[in-house]
Amino acid sequence: MTPARPRPVVLVNGTVEDSDANRSRLAPRLAADGYCVYVFNYGGTPGSPIQQTGPMRTSARQLAGFVDTVLAATGARTADLVGHSQGGLLPLYYINRLGGDTKVHRMVGLEPASRGVHAYGLLPLISAVPAGSALLGATLPAAVDFTAGSDFMRETAQGGYTRADVQYTTVISRTDALITVAEAQLPPAPNTPSRRSATRCCPSCHRSRGRGHRLRP
Repeated sequence: MTPARPRPVVLVNGTVEDSDANRSRLAPRLAADGYCVYVFNYGGTPGSPIQQTGPMRTSARQLAGFVDTVLAATGARTADLVGHSQGGLLPLYYINRLGGDTKVHRMVGLEPASRGVHAYGLLPLISAVPAGSALLGATLPAAVDFTAGSDFMRETAQGGYTRADVQYTTVISRTDALITVAEAQLPPAPNTPSRRSATRCCPSCHRSRGRGHRLRP
């Protein structure tokens, strides 16, 4: 780290992605800009290429432990988190419910599921049916948690989505195939006047590649 880049950056993957997604796409660019970058897996079986599928409360504790490890290794007081999709929601739970507000300086969400995912109304519909909820929980527990209106989402939002000492930036494409701008945006927070937030919409992010949601270089 340097005076110009005084904090480590922790990259938080999206659903079913492993750390190689960040290691190959975001990490080299951030490292080339002088950032000290860390990647990790959570919510999956160690060694599996499919990660970020498990219950999100468990994943949030894994994120908390990893941030502690990074801070201890670097001597920094706080870190910056950059998360894609589910990885943009998970830090909100960590910050709001597990004390991460004292350890995170900035949270950047890339197409984040900040306010839960509807998936064109399918996820809430599936979750409302006992058999559908059970099947979703057995195959992709994280989806039960990131469904709009879930218990996990309500817990995340208790006391407001944001905390005063953390800076927030959201980057979302208007043509994202899974997450809408409304689902990604953090709501206004008049109770946190020192919070600085920005939402950046990128209407052309997908024009050359078509509609999608996968993390891009």
